[in-house]
Amino acid sequence: GQPCLAMRAGFAERTPRPLFDHPENATDETLHRVPQSVSLWSALFQEGKLVTVGRALEAALGVADERPPLG
Repeated sequence: GQPCLAMRAGFAERTPRPLFDHPENATDETLHRVPQSVSLWSALFQEGKLVTVGRALEAALGVADERPPLG
């Protein structure tokens, strides 16, 4: 198949979205750190270049070693 890399691109502070129009969700202003990602595609048989570009982007964005908290 076509080489594709889904990689982390950072985190955003977001409030929860309302779920099924429950009113208790609409008023929740708690900020949560949500991961953001991008997808990169390359030409056939160019996985090496794709991984190299992905590593460089993660390093440039400062997210290479960052993980969201568990729990």
